[in-house]
Amino acid sequence: MQCGALTRVAVLSAASVLIGATATPTPAPTPTPAPAGPPREQVVQFGRYDYTVDTAHPLPYQADNWPFEVLQRGYAGQVSALRGAETSKLPMTFLFYADPMVIRPSDHLGYTTALPASWVQMYHPDWLLRDARGDMIGRSGGGDDIMMDPGNPAYQQLAGDNLVAIMTAEGWAGVMLDELNQTWTWTMTDPPAGYPTERSWDQAEIALVKTVCGKVIAAGRLCLTNTGDYHDDEDFWNAITDLNSGSSQEFYMALQPGLGNAPTAATIENGWWLPAEQRLFASQFDRKDGFFHAYAAGPALVGYALGSYLLAWQGYGTFAASAEVNGAYNGSDTWTPDFDAARKLGQAVGQLQFAGKLMWRPFQHGYVIVNPHDTPQTAFVEAGWRTLPPTSAQIVAY
Repeated sequence: MQCGALTRVAVLSAASVLIGATATPTPAPTPTPAPAGPPREQVVQFGRYDYTVDTAHPLPYQADNWPFEVLQRGYAGQVSALRGAETSKLPMTFLFYADPMVIRPSDHLGYTTALPASWVQMYHPDWLLRDARGDMIGRSGGGDDIMMDPGNPAYQQLAGDNLVAIMTAEGWAGVMLDELNQTWTWTMTDPPAGYPTERSWDQAEIALVKTVCGKVIAAGRLCLTNTGDYHDDEDFWNAITDLNSGSSQEFYMALQPGLGNAPTAATIENGWWLPAEQRLFASQFDRKDGFFHAYAAGPALVGYALGSYLLAWQGYGTFAASAEVNGAYNGSDTWTPDFDAARKLGQAVGQLQFAGKLMWRPFQHGYVIVNPHDTPQTAFVEAGWRTLPPTSAQIVAY
């Protein structure tokens, strides 16, 4: 079933070796994820999305709390150490980070991109994105990053082959593809030649995902994409999510203020809450390994984002929360008592329900109440009157 159609059911309205050896890239199959989807989790799954190692917590603590992690390839040694601490109860899954939209000369071996910058610049500068003057386009605010042309079929093919070779050689469960954004203005100030409209740019990115994720999924690995957070990108999100193992919403409910004109927290009134929840519902009902991540330095907003997640959770995907300092990942993953309570809830015994303007959901061993509004709300829930402050949640386990 197509992810786009599923929004209606919601109750809410070794890289260089491969490159040298690959003269004729293999064609990408059309991705056909198994209808059954990934195994359904019996408790909500938490993860880390910071790309860096955690130096604040002992390995057993990390393995127990965050069994799903996205790391840069340079931290492969951390994977081995965490593997030694994992338990059969919470087997760990590790994905590596790659940005297929750029090459990074400062990372000439391509540890954070789909292909090494040195190889592309030597053999295929024609795969670089150009402006109307024919000049290479750099990423706006991205240091020495140079944009790749996502619509180039030869680049799509070799990027997919190379990423599969990396995960096979290094033992990763899959890859997280970054910067699949609805609009080119997110990463560039100069318009790219060959893509005169927003739709043409979107179609190029969709074609990239179809080829790359098609190869990754065919190899039996996960291909997640960071698919953006705009409150009006439902069509683009669904088109990408139909082709991958799951989409990541990097800013879920607790947002990074000012980035993309985002507020601090998503609410019904500011227009950010409902699209985010619809994306989550669609991902869950399509049994996708979606990754929903909140930037929430304070425990109250962590609880708000987690409560919103639990309203739609059907047993698939991963939730994460972490703080960001001065625009740089700092590895400070958030864990609050709400996480422990969420794990004790068990499976949901009903879907989202309304009580006045509050939303709530019953579980085997408790319930969740969320106020997604920017004003306090009071309603009768679970045999009692409840008043919740703006943008807050109660996660009650017993």
